Formats: sequence, C-alpha cells, structure tokens
Amino acid sequence: MRPLLLVALCLASGLARAEPADERTRLADERQAITQRFDREEQACRQRFATTDCLADVRARRREALAPLRERELSLADQDRQQRAQERRRTLAAKQQDAADRPAALPAPVLKLRQAPPPARAASAAALPREDDQVARDAEAARRAQASAQRQAEIEADKKRVADRVAARASEGKPVQPLPPLPALPAWRASQPQR
Repeated sequence: MRPLLLVALCLASGLARAEPADERTRLADERQAITQRFDREEQACRQRFATTDCLADVRARRREALAPLRERELSLADQDRQQRAQERRRTLAAKQQDAADRPAALPAPVLKLRQAPPPARAASAAALPREDDQVARDAEAARRAQASAQRQAEIEADKKRVADRVAARASEGKPVQPLPPLPALPAWRASQPQR
C-alpha cells in the first residue's frame, strides 16, 4: 500500500515540470490505470465469501492512490485560473491604454428644440380638450342625477305601497306587527362597508 503511494507521489512530482496539457493527459491516463486495477481487485473481492471488508479495504486504497492525482489536478486548475485572471487584467489594461491614447471625444451633438406654436393657436388648442372634458363631465353628472332621482322615486313608491298594504290590513281587522329591531353590530363590523 505504501509503495503505491510513493510511486504516485514520484509521478506527481515528475509531472509538475511537464506542460499543463501533457500533464493533464498523463494524470487522466494514470487515473484510468489506477481505477482499472482497483476495479479488478473489487471483482476479486466479490468472488469471496466476506466481501464487505475486502471492498472497504480496496476502496480505501483507491482513495489513497487517487488523492495525489486529485491534488495535482486541483493545483493545475488553480494555475489556470490565475493565468486567465492575469491575461484578463492585461487585456483590460490594454483597453484602458487604447482609450487614453484615442483623441478627445467628438463634440456633443447640437440639439434642436421644437418651437412653441403661436400663442393664438396654442390657446385655442388648449381650450378644445378642456371644453370636451367639461361637456363629458356635465353629461356624466346629469346621468347620475337622473339615476339618483329614479332611485328616490322607486323608494317613495315602495313606501307608499307598504303604507297602503298596512292600511288595508288594518281595515280588515288584522293587526300589523312591526318588524323586530335589527341587532346591534359589533364595533369592528360597523366600521366595515356593507356588501
């Protein structure tokens, strides 16, 4: 178990001097070889009667063998991130330098303002929509007043019909009992609008 770890460390340290792309392919090849070897050992464990301990031992050794590879892959990824960040900083610096080297910006465009219409025309144009609005408001007020008067007339007609019915029942000798008073609403309910 220890010799395998030493071999993996030696390989990992030797890979540190290689190019990142070559090193990645070597790491992938080594990972595949280790995985295949431990897969064969797992198959051998499954042929035994007591497989659980054997499988646990093989998996622990696999983790130990793959740990240096994983560390090396992480360090390569970190180096790549640092290199990309450095390249990005260089590109931004170059863009800023180009922007500083460019000639001054063109003068701002001259904006042409629309001229106001002549005063006589402006006054008449402003008065028309107001007159139309006023006519519409007056028409709406007249419609509401008519609807209110109609409702009031219906209420008066209903009161007269009820009074006539009460008088007719009284003339027949049938006493009319008034309706019981409405129960008082709780304070919280009284403040809410009726539905």
